Amino acid sequence: MNKIGILLFALLGIASYSLYLWHFPILELLTNEGASPELVPLAALAVPVVIAVAAVSYKLIEEPFLRLRGRWAS
Repeated sequence: MNKIGILLFALLGIASYSLYLWHFPILELLTNEGASPELVPLAALAVPVVIAVAAVSYKLIEEPFLRLRGRWAS
């Protein structure tokens, strides 16, 4: 695997909690809004959406609290 692939997997690992939190609500929303319930088309739509939402959630919610945690520990 090249360096870009490793970096992408590392970034997904950092935002894994956000992925966990957001994947089900987004899948529900997409299927309720008419997305195909078949696995391949749903995954093709849901995976990029979930990754984008998780990245934004991590950046705006998790990261600031993780910085605060560092202050509380010292």
